[in-house]
Amino acid sequence: EGFPLEAAAAVMRITSAEANSLLERAWSEVNRQMATTVLVIEDESVIAIDISPKALRIAKKNATALNAKVAFRRGSLIDPLKKMTKPFIIVSNPPYIPDDSEDIDPDVRDFEPPSALFAGKDGLDVIRPMIEQAKMHPFCRGIAIECRADQGEGIREMF
Repeated sequence: EGFPLEAAAAVMRITSAEANSLLERAWSEVNRQMATTVLVIEDESVIAIDISPKALRIAKKNATALNAKVAFRRGSLIDPLKKMTKPFIIVSNPPYIPDDSEDIDPDVRDFEPPSALFAGKDGLDVIRPMIEQAKMHPFCRGIAIECRADQGEGIREMF
């Protein structure tokens, strides 16, 4: 039961039952927005975070078109949440493709900026610090990260 995701498609660490319904809403928002690296749910509020001003502009347009209530913050990983004092969960579609990957769908490779796709030799250069920041934040109650199937087990071990 709960939110239906295959472990190969996403890595989830949810620490409370009530976070499951928030996660479902968050994942829906990520799929609709498709421009932000980090999406945070806090008290049924959505906060979209990205380091790219262009990605945030696109996400804002999408949110307006969808009549979605989303707050936007520019920043790296979860840095903009350092002062958050209420429980939240993170849903993220970060860069996770290894730098030397050649098996990238042309629809992705030809339209996404490299900084939104590639993340070091093993593809985890963005995910590692995100998980560490999430683990250190006293109010982070869960995290769901899109990743490659072959990265799932290594990411689970980071928890």
